[in-house]
Formats: sequence, structure tokens, C-alpha cells
Amino acid sequence: MKRGSIGLVTLCCTVVLSTGCTQVVQGNATAAAGQISGSPSTSRPSVPAGQNLDPCTLPLKSLDPDGTLGLRETNSPSTPGRFGICIWLSSDYSLSVDVTVSDYVSYPDPGSNPNVEDFRSEKVGAFTFDVFRAVSTIGDDGKSESCNAQTETSAGNVSVGVIEIDLERSRSLDACSTVEQIVRSLEPYLPAPK
Repeated sequence: MKRGSIGLVTLCCTVVLSTGCTQVVQGNATAAAGQISGSPSTSRPSVPAGQNLDPCTLPLKSLDPDGTLGLRETNSPSTPGRFGICIWLSSDYSLSVDVTVSDYVSYPDPGSNPNVEDFRSEKVGAFTFDVFRAVSTIGDDGKSESCNAQTETSAGNVSVGVIEIDLERSRSLDACSTVEQIVRSLEPYLPAPK
């Protein structure tokens, strides 16, 4: 099996296992009324009380402002209500970025979780993000590197995941450096901290 196929299978399994989503919705992300616009504003986005931020309203520019990651518009599941996920892929499918918003924290107390490594807290603007790698194994000769960042907002807990799949790229990327780059550019687009 080719490495690309292994990586894409791994990506699909990771998304299904981590989100529980069973339905894929095709289309492009568009901003909902009263939510995030295409550029950061001087104030945080407004999300109606009792609702969570819909991650599919995040503009591509909030994740990849200068286009260096080669991300494309989202083509991913979105679940209305208290849980939502959106996934952006690079044009060569070697990079996946997912943003999940839910009522719960994906990794409570990641610093003491035995399935987490390279844990650190990073202050980014108004937020403190937990940045870490979730321990995983991939068989065969395939390889994948992933890194996560999570924080709490007033409109749900936000988790950003980066999965780099071992495909031929013009330049190599580090998953944790990439997730840190994304949370720095994403920070102005998030609702106020919790």
C-alpha cells in the first residue's frame, strides 16, 4: 500500500474516531449572520447565548493567512448545535487541519494524561492554549505526525488538530510548529475566553 493511501486512511479513521461523525457534508464554509467575517475585527465574534461557535464559519484566512500551508476551503462534516467540526486539507493532501468546537474539552488535564506527550501551555493573545501530541502508532511503512492545541472560549471549547501525512512535499513541516502558527492567526477570530 502506498504511503499516501495509508495517510488518507489514517486521516479518515482519526476524524471518525475523534469526532464520532458519521455524515460528510460537501460544500464550502460560509459565515453565518452575526458570526465570523473574512477578517479579524476589533471585537470578538458574536455567538448567540447558549450556542457554540460553528467552526465552519471560520474563514480560510484565519487558518492560513498567507497561503503557505496550501489549505483549501473546507469540505467536511459540520454538526449543528453543541458540537461541530470542520476540516481543511492541503492541495496535495499531505496536511489536514481540523477545528472542533464542543461543550467538553478533548483532553482534560493533558499534562497528566499518559496518552499525551510534548505537553506545554502557550499564551496566544487573550488565550492560553494547551499544545501537545496525542500518542499514536501507524503500521506498515506509513508515517504520520500530529499535534493538537485546545483552549476554552465563551462559545465552546476549541480544539485545533494538525495531521501531516508522509507524502512528498516541496518542504517539510513540523506538526506542532504548524499548529502554533495556526492558533496565532486564528486567535482574533475566536469568541472571548471563558
